[in-house]
Amino acid sequence: MLKEKTANFAPLAHAILLMAGVYAIGLVASYLYTLLMMLLSQRVQRQIRNEMFTHMQRLPIAFLTKTNTATSCPAIPTTSTP
Repeated sequence: MLKEKTANFAPLAHAILLMAGVYAIGLVASYLYTLLMMLLSQRVQRQIRNEMFTHMQRLPIAFLTKTNTATSCPAIPTTSTP
């Protein structure tokens, strides 16, 4: 390349495009990973809340009358209705 009269930038352009492609793939992969983790965590949280709500619905009235509200209410999320 140094002995040529005109500079040949094709290998440099190829390397730049290759690195841009690698960064673009990394960006897309990072976005998809974040999206997947967000969806999975929300699904797990909804499932746990629904199971807790169902469990609390099945408890006998005797349990609810003898249990202090301060100990049972903080365990129930405010958005636990199915």
